[in-house]
Amino acid sequence: MHSERFRQGQKYFMMAMAIIIAALFYSVPAYPEGAVWITKTGEAVLEGAITVDDVKSLAKKRARDSAVEEAVGSFIKGSTLVYNYQVAEDIITSIRRGVIVAEEIVQEGFKIPYPKQPPVYNVTMRVKVMPVQPERKEGFKVSVSLPRVVFKEGEDVEITITSTKSAYLYVFDIFSDDMVTLLVPSRYLADNRISAGTEFVFPGAGLESKGIKLKAHLLPGSRKAIERVKVIAVTERIEFFEKAIKEAVFKEFDGRSNTLIVNLFQALADLDPSSWAEATAVYEIRK
Repeated sequence: MHSERFRQGQKYFMMAMAIIIAALFYSVPAYPEGAVWITKTGEAVLEGAITVDDVKSLAKKRARDSAVEEAVGSFIKGSTLVYNYQVAEDIITSIRRGVIVAEEIVQEGFKIPYPKQPPVYNVTMRVKVMPVQPERKEGFKVSVSLPRVVFKEGEDVEITITSTKSAYLYVFDIFSDDMVTLLVPSRYLADNRISAGTEFVFPGAGLESKGIKLKAHLLPGSRKAIERVKVIAVTERIEFFEKAIKEAVFKEFDGRSNTLIVNLFQALADLDPSSWAEATAVYEIRK
């Protein structure tokens, strides 16, 4: 599905998934078990009632936080998880967070950036971050359903989502050319919040009234394809995707880039595991 088609009034999504060639390449990705060293700088301003010790602590915390964030991205990039279609796999079992196991100060000190300005404490630290898999807690579940599991080309597809907690929904469609489209939220549907126990339907009456429909559609020359819809429910907004919908009507991610995966995993790794849930719907399209 490409955003240009929506703008031109074409209501067809490219809804196909490449056939899995070998299970080896599509299994839960392997992550490096060893820790990584990250060098980061943090700073804080000495002003007001804040003490010197508080300033140093704040600057070090900022350096540590930045190091952990970069390390999580490093764990992802260093694995086999490099294509966007992997978002359809079970990310619950593969998400990693970072825990600091060692650190050392490379350089530190106060400086006055401008005359008559308060001093700024800068600290550069080497931080050793170990990847860990957080323990997930039961109680938060999201489900996604479709009217049936097999569709003929051209038929309307409707996605129904429910959640046991009030949450923000992020719904992805994965295509045969490895492209991933963020269906929800979008410029057409910026309100992606779902209340606990209620149904969220896509496209829904609001979008259909604007002429937008989700139709099963095969790539040229194809007679059958597998489509996957991925739903992630989070109790707080993921800013990366909120910004993404400002760039395009329906934001697309190139399957040859791991931008989507890295940003998604970094966002989820920063959250308590009990604050998000996921679900996947798989169905077939036939000629």
